[in-house]
Amino acid sequence: QLVLPRNYMSVSQLQKYNNCPYSYFASYLLRLHERETWEPSAREQGSILHAMMELSLSELITRLQTVVGDEQKTSVTADWQRSLSREKIEAVFEAALANEGLNHFDFPETRGQMKQRIVRYAATSLLLTGEQARRDKLFPREVEWRFPQPGQDNFALQADDWQVTLRGTIDRIDTGEDGFALIDYKRGSKKVSYADIVTGTNLQLPLYLKVYRHLYPEAVPRGFGYFTFKDQRSDNRKGISPVTSAAVDLLKDAFDKQKSAEDPEMLSVISDYSAARANKTMHSILGGDISARPTVIRSQQSPCSYCLLKAHCLYDGRTDRDSVQTREREKELEENALREIMKWQSEREY
Repeated sequence: QLVLPRNYMSVSQLQKYNNCPYSYFASYLLRLHERETWEPSAREQGSILHAMMELSLSELITRLQTVVGDEQKTSVTADWQRSLSREKIEAVFEAALANEGLNHFDFPETRGQMKQRIVRYAATSLLLTGEQARRDKLFPREVEWRFPQPGQDNFALQADDWQVTLRGTIDRIDTGEDGFALIDYKRGSKKVSYADIVTGTNLQLPLYLKVYRHLYPEAVPRGFGYFTFKDQRSDNRKGISPVTSAAVDLLKDAFDKQKSAEDPEMLSVISDYSAARANKTMHSILGGDISARPTVIRSQQSPCSYCLLKAHCLYDGRTDRDSVQTREREKELEENALREIMKWQSEREY
């Protein structure tokens, strides 16, 4: 009861434990947190962008439900893209503020440049979503899809006699005639990594896939990936005027470089492995291991660098504890991790 006092867990809680057991203990059991001071934080700006995407894409989803077939859906998506005027997106911004309870963004000192930046990011991201849907023939079907689903046989983790139901929110589910894909929004770039899955430090999308496949076993996975919010207009450091990037180039950075490229069978293997890795994490939590033991996969990428608790355990630069160096290159990391996943799959089949 002390180490796991609830019947529900989020993927982020499992990942935090795998990054460092002490961080999990301090954050979720001792409930230590930074003293709150108000400022227009990056987290709140991300919440506004999420809400704007949800409001705008809900309109597209409603339109798509009136037609059938890829050709008609492509046409409807193009019409929706053309409707995304500046005035319309600014109205969505106002609605998002009200929905998220972030009315302090209505202050004059935060409405100027910050509002314009958020509106530009939303406008570009919505444009790229339409381009992605028309190109891949995978169209938005659900936004902010929450699990567990009421009254359903939801996926649960098992550790000894303890069963924990996963909970979370999938930012977007796209569907097409031959399958579905899961999308998670990010403010910064993030790639799907086998090494992160094997260490349990990033199980988010493959576990989301497991949850969705558990509820809809007949659905065929086409992929999953991270979608980074983008601004079509970027600062030109070599000149005076801002540079406007082409949508096709932005889409490569916003999504194409951050998505899985596996076939449906391999995607299923990855999601099953991630579930097994999550169960392993549950056993470690129940075992009571709450040591300060950060997981460092890549040099100069310690989870301590952004941890508010690092002074507790001397990972704050006063010692060399946070100067861990690794020798493996990224390619070697990924190859070794993939071998580990395939070995697990072979042993399971045997």
